[in-house]
This record gives sequence, C-alpha cells and structure tokens, in this order.
Amino acid sequence: MPVCNRFREPGEIESSETILLVEGDLSKTHPQAASSVMRALEKGARLITIGCCRTQMARLASLHFESGPGSEGEVIHSLVAAALLQSGRNGSEAGGYTDPRTIKVTAELRQAVAWIAGAKRATFMVPPAIGLRDQFRKSASTLATLAAITGHLNRPGSGVLPLLARSNARGACDMGVAPDWLPGYEPLARGPAQSRLEDLWGRRLPSAPGMDAQTLIQSVSGLIILADDPPSVLPMGQLATSALRKVEFVAVLDAFVTPTVELAHVALPIASFAETEGTITCMEGRVQRLCAATDPPGEARAGWRALAELCARVGPGAFYGSASPIRDEIAQAAPRYAGVAAVLNEGWSETRVSESDGAKPVLQGRATVAPQSDESPYVLAYGDAFDRGRDPLVWFSPTLSRDSRSERRLFPGGFVEISQQDADTVGAHVGRPVRLVSDHGEAVVPIRLRPELKPGVLLVPYSFRGQVESVLGEDGVTAVRVEQI
Repeated sequence: MPVCNRFREPGEIESSETILLVEGDLSKTHPQAASSVMRALEKGARLITIGCCRTQMARLASLHFESGPGSEGEVIHSLVAAALLQSGRNGSEAGGYTDPRTIKVTAELRQAVAWIAGAKRATFMVPPAIGLRDQFRKSASTLATLAAITGHLNRPGSGVLPLLARSNARGACDMGVAPDWLPGYEPLARGPAQSRLEDLWGRRLPSAPGMDAQTLIQSVSGLIILADDPPSVLPMGQLATSALRKVEFVAVLDAFVTPTVELAHVALPIASFAETEGTITCMEGRVQRLCAATDPPGEARAGWRALAELCARVGPGAFYGSASPIRDEIAQAAPRYAGVAAVLNEGWSETRVSESDGAKPVLQGRATVAPQSDESPYVLAYGDAFDRGRDPLVWFSPTLSRDSRSERRLFPGGFVEISQQDADTVGAHVGRPVRLVSDHGEAVVPIRLRPELKPGVLLVPYSFRGQVESVLGEDGVTAVRVEQI
C-alpha cells in the first residue's frame, strides 16, 4: 500500500525526537523496531502510544491513549483535529478529512500534537491490523495526514513506518501483489504505467481490481502456492483449509511439509531461503541480497526457478536462467527499484529503494466498529496479526516453537484473554470456559487473565482464531456478550 515513508538510514528511528506508536505489542511482534524505540528513549525522545493494552512500550510512554480494538483510528483522527486547530487551519486544508470544531480536543491531545509539531524528527509507526477490513490502510493514511499537517511529511529523518507482519511483505507489495495496485504502487487505471508494463510483458493488463487471497482460494479451480500456508496466515483460518479441499487442483512448492503441502494434489520440493539467491526488502526500504549458503538437497531447485518453468509451460511467462534478469525486469516494472538491480548485480549485499519526493497522503474514511450495547457490552478482537508459531522456520525449531507448542497443549481448544475486572464482573475463573455470543454466532472457550488489558476488551491469539470464527465473523472485531457456564 502506498504510504509516505522517507527513512534514509536504519538509525533514523533512534534519532527521532518524538515517536507516535499505534500499539500492537511492539516488543513481541517487531523486537528490532522496539529496540530502536528504546534507544531513542535513552537519548531523550518522547513516546506516544495508542492501544487497548498497557504493553511494555505503553508503560514507557510519555503519553498513552487508551482505545478499543479497531478504534485506534478515532484517536489518530482526534490528533489530526488537534493539529488543525493548533495550526489555525480548517478541515478543507486536509482534503475535507475532518472538521476540527466537531472533535473534543483534550489537553493530552494538544500536548501530543505540540511534541510532534515541535520535533525536528518524528516517527509514526502503525502495526498490521487483523480486524476491520482496510483498517491498516486507513490508519496509515490518517497518520500520513497528521505527518503532513505537523510538517513531517517528506522531511528527511521523519516518516510513516508501516510495521508489516511478515518478512519481505513490503517487497511483495512493491512488486504489485496487492489486488488493486500495479508494481510500484501505480494505479490500475489506464495510463503510462499500464502501457509501460504492457510493452514489457507483451500482454494487455486488466483495469479492474483482482481478488484478495481469501476470495481467491474460494473462487478458483486451480491454484499454485509458493512457500506459503494459507490456513496459518489468512484470517479465515480453518475456513481456508475447507476452501483448499474444494479446489480441484492444488500444486504447492515448498521446502517444508506444512498443512497446505499435506492438502496438495502435487507437492514440489524447492530450496529454502538459505539455499537460494534472491532479495528481501525490509519495512524501511532496505533491499538485502540473499546468497545461497549451500546447495538444496536432491532435485530441489530455487522457488523462482520452479515457478518460472511452470509459467513458461502454461503460457504467461518466460524462463529465467538466473536471478540477474529477474532483478533487471523488476527495475523496469517498478522504477523505484531501478538503482537496486544495478547495485546488486555488481555484487553488493545491500542497497535502498528510492523514495518519491512530494508524496501526498491518500485520505481514507474512518473504519467503523460494531457498537457495544447493554446486550453485548464487550469487544472481541484478535490479539495479534500472525501465527508465528506455525511459521515453518519456527515450528521445526524445538527452541523457537517451545512457547507455541506449550500453549497448544495447555489450551487445545484455544483461549481468550480478559482483564481481571471483567473476569470478576462475569464471575469467570482462569482456565474455565465462558460462552461468547455475538450477532454472528457463539463459541465456548476458556479464559486467561491479562491484567494490563483495557476493561471491556477480550483478545484471542491469532493462532486460536479458528475457535472463535463463528463469533468474530469476517471483520475480526465484534461486540459480544460473555456468559458464565
């Protein structure tokens, strides 16, 4: 997704004077980013956090704004209003995004905006959101609006930093895997970018958006999956397994025996990341070159090579003899990678994606959350955005998978986290099941206490989302009633 990100050096987070963090338990989900924030705090930076839980980062923050799951955008929206009022502007100067006079601006909001506007360098960090649809894009867009109003948009050393859930997720987005963008975040509408790609690939490109992954696996009759495990990744969880079983033909290319491999009609072994050549683009835009540390076993080959050969046989692709021509084609398809191919082809191990100056935020509307009521006074949401315990590189490591395996043994039916106050109100006890009831359906799961959690909020670990799919529905955030059993 296109966001305004202008980080030039890895140490610029550490040199920020003010950091605004939309919390997703940063110390657990992105420990390296958390370390950079910690070093910035040691240098005197101010940290502002937004979230439903008093995490390690929130406890270190100069200001913490408490919000419910899916409602973080409301706090950012209020910060935009406070910034407009402080600068003497009106909503029309922010694209009509908000009328600051309709927002209650507290002293804490004014203080936060003063710290952001007064900083020479500011970082705006937003985590992956598995909840309301399009929430991540809207939150990032609103942060970009706040950055623009406070003078940090495109300022060297300042920027909006999306904290994506998986390694190389930014690289995949740069390549155009999103259903509504071309490589380099060019729009699908007819224009110079589409003409350039049609000339490059010799094929006419559609102008209509494609399908996202969840829709795709429920709609196609044939599927090729490269080094991925949809049931472990997609929010639909167990439904993804059912959907894959209904696909007429599934071919999986992977280095590990995942649940998806076991469902496949054909499984082709490929090299792991340590046995192949390629690149990874981190969230800061650094492109790191991967070199094979050893040869893959047996007849396994690099994933890109196997996929290219398959595509060449069915028509839509050409064969590549090495990674170099792939990098050259990427440079033509996504111009911001033009300098990357030349540097990496010369043997350098790391370079950076060029960033476009003068970028403007694409303003998005606010997401809406299922309202709480006397009938359903609690909000149920995912506690994180990725089942790291099911990642093959973790699952097949006894040390790294220890915590994940222990949780699954202790709670084979899953669990939800609840505050002590809510547990007392409901009369529930740790480890004992409760019934969760929403407009979507109901489920029975045990509870586990999380003292720092905001009252009124229940969180379910992403790895146990299958146990509450009937309650959450498609959005991943919903109002629920909790009943003692």
